This record gives sequence, structure tokens and C-alpha cells, in this order.
Amino acid sequence: MKKKLTTVFFTAYILLGVLGFLLVTYVGSHLLENRLEKSIRADMYQTAHRIAENNLVSHNITSANMESIRSNLSLAANYPDTIIWIINSNGQIILSTRKDISPDHPIDLDGFDPASWGSNYYQIGDFYGYFHDSRLSTIAPITEHLNIRGYVAVHYLMSDLYQSRSSLLWIIQLLFVITYLMTAVLFL
Repeated sequence: MKKKLTTVFFTAYILLGVLGFLLVTYVGSHLLENRLEKSIRADMYQTAHRIAENNLVSHNITSANMESIRSNLSLAANYPDTIIWIINSNGQIILSTRKDISPDHPIDLDGFDPASWGSNYYQIGDFYGYFHDSRLSTIAPITEHLNIRGYVAVHYLMSDLYQSRSSLLWIIQLLFVITYLMTAVLFL
């Protein structure tokens, strides 16, 4: 009888451990991804807003002096692989932290409509078909005398977010397994 009870207890403990690990993995993954996304998009919006409020940007958005702003944009990027754009009011990318975009040859964004974002300041996707991979993008308007002169867009590679999530999730899973094994030793 005692051996049967021990077997049942041991089986239930193993099952609870497996279910707990799956729960930590599944729920933890979603919670971590949501938290990282929220944190990164808030940081990116702050960056975009700070750039948009800069007098150098708002006063020079239509001038040839935009090239001098490019180096400052690179310094403002908080995360690796972040791309920052200046978009004019016609929906053209006129400046980027990437060297392949210049004010002399603006790139049209087909269908660019900031009003369609509603109250959101971010979206996840290919940003009007420009990117081949998924990005977390935020925009902030560049205004001067209450007129919108353009937008600052900041783009973060979602695969970097997923990699960060996986690294953190691995730590949580390891802590779960260690705690689980320590509890097993105590029961034995």
C-alpha cells in the first residue's frame, strides 16, 4: 500500500512538474513578449518624440541641411539595428540612419496615412510594404506653429525582440527546473 501511494505521489509530482514547465514556458513567453514590446515601444516613442521636438529637425525638414541631422539620428537610436526615418508631409522618406536614403532622392511610402493609426503610436509589420521582415514601428509628428511638417519614424527588428524574449525565458525555465529539483530532493 505504501509503495503504491509513493508511486502515485511520484507520478503526480512528475506530471505537475511537466505541466508547470509547460505553463511557465507558454504563459511566460507571452508575458515576456508583451512586456518587452511595451517597454521597447515606449522607449522608441520617446526617442521619436524627442527628435520631432528638436528645433534643428522641425526647422530644416524641407531644407538641404537635413544631411547634417543624420549623424544625430544615429546617436538617438537606443537599440541595435534600430532605423530612424524623417518622413515629410507628402509621405516620402527624406532621411534615414541608413546611408541608402538621402534627401536628394526621397522614397515614396505607398499608402502612408498616419491618421489611419488612430490613437496608436506604434504598429507591428512591414511598414507600408517597405520592409521584408516584421518591425515594431513608432511615429511622432514633427510640428511647427501647430502645423504638421512631417514625421519621425523609428523601426525596431521584431526578431531582436524575440531573441531577447528567448534569452529571458531560458533563465526563467532554468530557475523553474532548479526549484523543481530542489523540491524533489526535499520530498525524498
